[in-house]
Order: sequence, then structure tokens, then C-alpha cells
Amino acid sequence: MSMLAHLKSMARYNLWAHQLVLRHVKTLPEEIYKADSGLYFRSIHGTLVHITAGERVWHARLTTGDESGLEYLWVDGTPADWESLYPSLDEVSAKLIESAQMFIDYVDTLDDSQLDQSFEYCDTKGTAYSNQRSASLAHLFNHGTHHRGQVSAALTQHKFPAPAMDYSYYLREVKRDNLQS
Repeated sequence: MSMLAHLKSMARYNLWAHQLVLRHVKTLPEEIYKADSGLYFRSIHGTLVHITAGERVWHARLTTGDESGLEYLWVDGTPADWESLYPSLDEVSAKLIESAQMFIDYVDTLDDSQLDQSFEYCDTKGTAYSNQRSASLAHLFNHGTHHRGQVSAALTQHKFPAPAMDYSYYLREVKRDNLQS
């Protein structure tokens, strides 16, 4: 599989895994969803907000390089402050799914030569960096996987079932769906 084909698959996996974890999270009582679960971003809600904010920032970096209008995502405070960016589960769910779809749309516009290109950006502290586009996309998809894993751990900690979100499960579902089409 080429790097481009892999990243296209990962973009779709990212959306699939977001949808799956959200289906599980939506079964939680509000007090557990927003409870301090010992996560870096405090709660399941704070962690989902962080994933969403990260995806929106990386999309701007990769597509336009213009992060103006996203300053509200630079939370400079405690991890609990992340929770205020998108205050409700419905709002963070909609933004998370929208962000994942934006990456599918973006990766679908790329060709192999663009994956090898470097681009410049500044982190939230203003430090300048240069990354290869493919490496940044891999980072983004890995970032989501990492934090969805934290959400899964919190679900089990609170005695709720966690989804099976391995990439291999996604691939089996896609294969099954393609056979049924």
C-alpha cells in the first residue's frame, strides 16, 4: 500500500473510530462524562475537546497555514479549561465529526509528491517548525488514536463498555461492507 493510500485509509479510520467512541460515550450519564477521570485533560469531555481542537489546528496548518480565528483553541490554563471550548457533548461530537470529515476531504486532494513536501508552521507558543506533510498527517491520526485510548480506559474505569477501535477492526468492517455492496 502506498503512503497516500495508507493516509486515505487512516483518515477514514479516524472518522470511523470517532463515531464509534462517541456512540459509547453518549450512553454515559453527564456526571460521569464530565467527571475527573484522571486523564491529562481531566475528563472524557475534556479529552474529546482536545482531540477536536488539535484536528482543527492541524487542518489549518496543513491547508492554509492561517490559524487566525482559532486563537480560542489555545487554552492556557488547567486541563479543565479545555472543557469550556465546546461545552456540551452534542457540540463537541458535531465538531469532532466535522473535523474528521475535513481530513478525509483534504487527504483526498493530495498526490504522492505533496506528501513529501515540507511546510512551515508555528506551535501554540510561537515556535517555528518545518514538517513533512505525510509525517504531520501520521501524527494527527496517531494523536486521535492515543486520546481515544484514554477515553476507552476511562469508560472501563467507570464500569462502562469500551469500543473495539483497532485499525484491523475497521479494515474488516470496510471489507465486509464492500463485499455486501
